Amino acid sequence: MKNTFMALSATLAMVSCGNMKDVETKQINKKNEISKSVENDAKADFTSKSPFKINKDWWQAFDDPTLNDLILQAVDQNLDLKLLVKRVDLARLAVSDAQFDKIPKLSSSISQPGSTSSDDGNFKSRSKFNAHVSWEADIWGRLEAASRGALAEYKATEADYRGAYLKVINDMANIYFNIRMLDEQQSLHEWAIKDTEEILRMYVNREKIGLANKEQASSQKAEVLRLKSDLVNIERQREVLAMQLNLLLGRAPHAITLEHQKMTQSISIPEPPKELSFSLISRRPDVIAADLRLREAYFNEESARVARLPQVSVGLDYTMSSASLASITDNWVLSVLPKISFPALDPATKVELERRGVFVESKQIEYKKSLLSAVNDVEEAIMNIKYRRQQLAIEKERTNQLEVSYQQTMKRFETGLISHLEVFEVERTLINSKQRYLDNYREVLSQTSKVFISLGGGW
Repeated sequence: MKNTFMALSATLAMVSCGNMKDVETKQINKKNEISKSVENDAKADFTSKSPFKINKDWWQAFDDPTLNDLILQAVDQNLDLKLLVKRVDLARLAVSDAQFDKIPKLSSSISQPGSTSSDDGNFKSRSKFNAHVSWEADIWGRLEAASRGALAEYKATEADYRGAYLKVINDMANIYFNIRMLDEQQSLHEWAIKDTEEILRMYVNREKIGLANKEQASSQKAEVLRLKSDLVNIERQREVLAMQLNLLLGRAPHAITLEHQKMTQSISIPEPPKELSFSLISRRPDVIAADLRLREAYFNEESARVARLPQVSVGLDYTMSSASLASITDNWVLSVLPKISFPALDPATKVELERRGVFVESKQIEYKKSLLSAVNDVEEAIMNIKYRRQQLAIEKERTNQLEVSYQQTMKRFETGLISHLEVFEVERTLINSKQRYLDNYREVLSQTSKVFISLGGGW
C-alpha cells in the first residue's frame, strides 16, 4: 500500500512538472519570436555583436560631484521608490500565499462549558474540541502554475522598481541640468544688463551736453528693464526647479538649496555609446517586466485550463466532547471525507479560461510594445545627440563671431558712428546665440542621460 501511494505521488509530480515545462517552453518560444521580429526591423541600428558595457554609476561621467551626491540622495530618499519597495514586499507575500495553497490546511476550535446540548431529553453543559485538516491533491499542476505565476509577478515588481529607480535618476539629472542652464543664463543677463546700463549712462551724459535726445535715453532704459524682467523670470524658473528637486529627494520645498554654477563649466559632456547591440534592449527594466508578466499570463492560463479537470481533495475531521474539560478525551470521533469534483460542469470555468487566453494575447502585445518603445527611445536619443552636437558646434562658432562683432560695434558706438538701435540688434543677436548654445548644451546632456536610461542603466 505504501509503495503504491509513493508510486502514485511520483506519477502525479511528473505530470505536474511536465505541464510546467511545456508552459515555460511555449512562453519562451513566443517571446523569442516577438523579439526576433523586432530585432530584424532594428538591425540597421544595432549592428554590434558585443554589448556596450555601462558602468553602474554611469552618471559620474558628467563629472559633477554635486550631481553625483544628489542622485545618491534621491535613490535613497525618494518617496515613490519607498512605495515601490512596499509593492515588492506585497508581491513577495503573494508568492508565499500561493505556495501555502499546496500544503494541508489545519483549523481548530474549542467551546468551554456553558454551551448546551440535548441528550435523551435532558440538557447538559458540554465541552467540545474540533480539528479539521483539508488537502487538495495538485494532480494537474493547477496550484503549481498559480504559484509560478505569483513568482513571475513578484520578479516583475522588482523590475518595476528598477525602472522607477532609473526614472528618478533621469529626472534628477534633467532638473539639475536645467538649474545649471538657468544659472548660466542668469550670468548672461547680468552681463547684458551691466553693458546696457553703461550705454544708458552714456546717453544720459550725452543728453546733458546736448549730443543725445531724451527719447534715446528712454529707449535704452526700456531695454534695461526688459533684461531685468527676463532675469526675474529666470530666477522664478530656477526656484520652481529647486522645489521639484527637493520633492524628488522627499524633502520640503526649500530644504536644500544649490549654489550657482555655470553649466558649461561644471558639467562635462560624456561620449555616448558608439556601437549598440540589440541584446542591450533585453536588460531594460520595462522589457524585463513585460517578459515576466507574459510568463505570469501563461502560467495563469495553464492554471485556469487544468482547473476544469477533475479535482481530488481530502478532509479529515477530529472531534472530542465531554461534560467537562477534564474528561474531554473520553469521547471522540474521527472521520475522513475524500471528495472528487468536476469543475468542467461549471460554465464559469470555461469563461475564466477564455479570459485568461485573452490576457495572454494582451501581454504578448505589451511585450512587443515594450521592445519597440525601447528601440525607439535608444534610436531617438542617439539621433538627437548627433544633431544637437552639430548645432552646438555651429552655435559656438556663431557666438564667437558675434562676440567679435559686438566688440567692434561697441567701439563704433562709443565714437558716435552708429545709433543705439544697431547696438540693440547686435546685443540681442549675441544673447540669443548664447542662449541657443546653452539650450543645445543642455539637450546634449539630457539626451546622453536618456541613452543610458534607455539601455537599462548600470547593473
